[in-house]
Amino acid sequence: MPSSSEFVIGNRNLQTYSLSKRIYQQLSRSGYARLDYRLSNDAIFYLLEANPNPQIAKNEDSADSAAHCGLSYPQLLQKILMLGVSYSAWSDPGLLSSSL
Repeated sequence: MPSSSEFVIGNRNLQTYSLSKRIYQQLSRSGYARLDYRLSNDAIFYLLEANPNPQIAKNEDSADSAAHCGLSYPQLLQKILMLGVSYSAWSDPGLLSSSL
């Protein structure tokens, strides 16, 4: 039986994922980022920080979070590299609007 916080988090994964995507888009980010949340005693998620350039070393928070979601460290690096390779400044509305 999962703990109460695991149960709450499990039921809110989709909601948190959707919220994270909206925050990321509102900040006009491209590439990767890490959003840090805290869960209150009354089961409310609070955004603490949006980190557009998180540490990606093997034993740091980003890699640990990816591992928790089933993504190995080499897979995490591969995803980040593929984001960089596929990046196009012409498809980045944040970059285009800030350069005008």
